[in-house]
Amino acid sequence: MTKVIHYIWWLGILCWSLSACSDDKLLNEKGLVEVRLSLNTDMSTRTSSDIGVATHSVDRILVLPFQKVNLSLPDTQNDNFIPVWPLARQYNIPVFPSTNLSFTLENSKTYKILVIGYNHADYDHNNPSGSGNRVILSSQPLPTTLANFQLYPKLPNQVPEFFICYGTASKGSTTLGTVFVPDDGVTLSGTLGRIVSGLGVKITNIPSYVNSVTLLADNMVKAIRVADTTITVIQTTGDNESRVIRQQNVVNGTVDFGVFLLPSGKTSKLTFYLDIGLGSLTQRYTMYIEDSNVTQGGKLMLLPNDAVIVSAGYDKINYGFVITRDINLEDDVWDGINPTP
Repeated sequence: MTKVIHYIWWLGILCWSLSACSDDKLLNEKGLVEVRLSLNTDMSTRTSSDIGVATHSVDRILVLPFQKVNLSLPDTQNDNFIPVWPLARQYNIPVFPSTNLSFTLENSKTYKILVIGYNHADYDHNNPSGSGNRVILSSQPLPTTLANFQLYPKLPNQVPEFFICYGTASKGSTTLGTVFVPDDGVTLSGTLGRIVSGLGVKITNIPSYVNSVTLLADNMVKAIRVADTTITVIQTTGDNESRVIRQQNVVNGTVDFGVFLLPSGKTSKLTFYLDIGLGSLTQRYTMYIEDSNVTQGGKLMLLPNDAVIVSAGYDKINYGFVITRDINLEDDVWDGINPTP
């Protein structure tokens, strides 16, 4: 009986080996090579006393290869890389780090691999026109290259939590970089980092005759380039689009907003407003935020992978919010927010 079991075990090993060899041979015949990807994140869970428990929502990724067109041009020239959509792969990631991912590339081409992380409820690459998708991955202008590939939420005030990274190629102990030619033994690794911005606004000591508070912005960013977060589309005066970010009813004299928005950068600082609901009446106040490294003249800059939290008592909403915290989300203090729906 023992000999029979051993025979079956060795037969299984032999079949597995032959199958693996057969798969590799088939890929080689098609001019393809399998590449393995190990992925981690900058997203450990920490607590924020200002806006709740900080948890990231990423449980799905899109691996999108960009192929180099003119091999004589520098690797840093992003408009020389075009997306290869037929080779793109979407994976559900139940936990990070993830080390069991693999996909195929043409073995004679040069690539840069963009990895985009998001929540399964926010986007589905396998159903890009689905009504549940909250974002569009597109380009402006055509044709699509890595230089103009953009992240375009359907609503500028409903920005999903998106992360990106570029895969770094290695072969054995040698690091090849983010631009590489796939070959047997080449592996990829990457660490996802948040590309969107966080904003927290807290108002306390609100009198009982105030029913609700609405947070608004003057011109919200609508789309950014993934490669460098440059703004590609922004709201403009007279476009008749809503400027409302969130509305909250007052609870125990307090409202506490926590939202994700696309980064405005240093050149497109935002002015924020508050609509105070007084029964059938509404009063609007301009939020003036004290000058700091992220504010100037009351206007606020939102940077990628960064969060700004401001607060004030109700008696100061018309002349001075203070910066509670200005936090880079990669630091050891805080790296996320729990946005209000």
